[in-house]
Amino acid sequence: MSKTFKEKVKEIKEGKNLDKYLHDEDWTVRMAVAEQGYGLDILVNDEDWKVRKVVAKRGYGLDILIHDSHTIVREEVASQGYGLNILINDEDWGIRTIVARQGYGLDILVNDPEPQVRATIASIGYYLEYLLNDEGIIVSEDDLVTVKDIAITTAAKLLYENHHGIYYYITKQDFDNNIISLNLNDIKKLKEEYPDVYNEIFCKGEKFLTTRSIQMLKEEYPDVYNEILNA
Repeated sequence: MSKTFKEKVKEIKEGKNLDKYLHDEDWTVRMAVAEQGYGLDILVNDEDWKVRKVVAKRGYGLDILIHDSHTIVREEVASQGYGLNILINDEDWGIRTIVARQGYGLDILVNDPEPQVRATIASIGYYLEYLLNDEGIIVSEDDLVTVKDIAITTAAKLLYENHHGIYYYITKQDFDNNIISLNLNDIKKLKEEYPDVYNEIFCKGEKFLTTRSIQMLKEEYPDVYNEILNA
């Protein structure tokens, strides 16, 4: 009587009959074997990509799997930080995004044709001033936003959380289409001299520094706006 899947997996976890299950016709059984780190030299060439992904996750055969035909397997290789110099040029933008997230080749990927890759760079806080002019559209949380939006949000959070002395530029679309520059001293001055205004304007919602925030500051606190931003 043949064993059930659960029975096979139980034996595999106990280290029993691994050589037998290594060649099981059910890929889920072979995957269970791979998860135990057994027979990876054979499973690296398994016909099912899900098994090969587990092999990659174990850090085995990455020099082979970096050229795998399945995108998800190569994604796992990239997540292992292997062969980024090759995967930076992968045809799949999702893989290039993983490369960017690891901080590799950002000087190249900042000009990637896929907006999502550029948005990833903005989200980790690099090339912000450059990307603040990027109007590339991506889907974020079921909403359409631009790379510029991601850069603004990241810049705001960096300033708010870490007090990085970087300049952030926000387009006054509702005013005169000119550029406002908000630097560290501006924000510190607002926070120290007008804490109530600061908390009301800049600490409400996810985006601490937005066009709407600037508009609120100008309309509701014109004196503070003029003093802080020298409008």
